[in-house]
Order: sequence, then structure tokens, then C-alpha cells
Amino acid sequence: MFFGKSKDDEIMKVFTKHIANTYVCAQELVKLCEENDTNTNSYLIQSILEKEHEGDKLTNDVHLLLENAFITKIDKDDIVKLADYLDDIIDKMKIVARFFHAYRVSEVRLEAKELSRVILRMLDILEPLIREMSTQNMDTLKGAIYKIKGLEEEADVILYKGLGALHLNESDFKLILEWRDILRALEETTDYCDRVCGVVSSIVRKSR
Repeated sequence: MFFGKSKDDEIMKVFTKHIANTYVCAQELVKLCEENDTNTNSYLIQSILEKEHEGDKLTNDVHLLLENAFITKIDKDDIVKLADYLDDIIDKMKIVARFFHAYRVSEVRLEAKELSRVILRMLDILEPLIREMSTQNMDTLKGAIYKIKGLEEEADVILYKGLGALHLNESDFKLILEWRDILRALEETTDYCDRVCGVVSSIVRKSR
């Protein structure tokens, strides 16, 4: 166990709230990509923006706890990276939601749906990994890293497949630019999921 009393326990509680908030946001992102109802989409976009705001607050909470912690059992740089990368995940999902609103998306491309599902599958792995970080064993950790890397590579393939289809099949240049923005933001979300996994790996390995 590398989380003791004092600030370490408080920091872990914030991380647990952070990943839970991010996970729900990813569920709503999938619904946004699969729902065509305007009213439902407006609700989902607003809900994602609210969860991003909550993510900012939780990230700030971690930084405030660190300011008042003389010594932590986890490397302070790792704590900062984990908080910031979690914030980056939800920031990217917010950007996707804002694009949906700004571009008045009514029909979602298949690649966007696929990428949103990849993000949720990555968070399916990251949520228990972070929530139970203090008791993770190396075999579980290695399995999670392998799955996350595979999903990140899958996202790359989907992105370039989507970009290729856009330029091959679409004649509306404005539409091409809009979907290029959305697909890239979705793929970048998976990059930050991969980074979160890397930091968790570092924390667990250093604790052994």
C-alpha cells in the first residue's frame, strides 16, 4: 500500500472522483455520437460541458492538496501529470461537444461513432485501474497497458480511415474541415488516455 494517511488519502479520493466523472462524460460522448435528436444532443452537450467544469475543479483540488503536502508517498511529478492528463481527456471531449454545437452536426460519421466507443473502452480499463491503484498487481497492470496500447493503435487506424474517406468521397470542403476537426479531437482523446495509463504504470512500479 503506497497511500497512507494525511494528504495521500485525500489525493486518492480526488483521483477516484476525477476518473468517475471522466467515465460518465465518455458515456455521454458515445450517446452524443449515436443520437440524432436535437433536444437530446443539446442536453448531452451541456452535460459534457458541466462535467468538464467539474474536472477542472478536481484538477485544481489536487494541486491545492499538493501545495499543503510537505511529503507524499507518490512522486509529486506523477501526481501532477495524472491530474493534468485526466483533465486533458475531459477537455478534449468538451472540444468535441463544442464542435457538435458549432457545426450543428445532425448526421454523425461512422468513424466518429467508432472513436467514441474506443474512448469509452479505454476508460472501462482506466476507471478501475485508478480507483484501485493502491492494490494493483503487476500482472493486472501489464494487461491494462497492453489493452490500452492496442486501443490507441485502433484509434489511429480509424482516424486515418475516416480522413481518407472524407477526402475521397466528400466534395463539400467546409464539411471536410469540420469532420477533420472532430475526428482529430476524438483521436487526441485516446492519446491522453494512453498517457494516463503510462503515469499510473509509473506510480505502481515505483511503489513496488
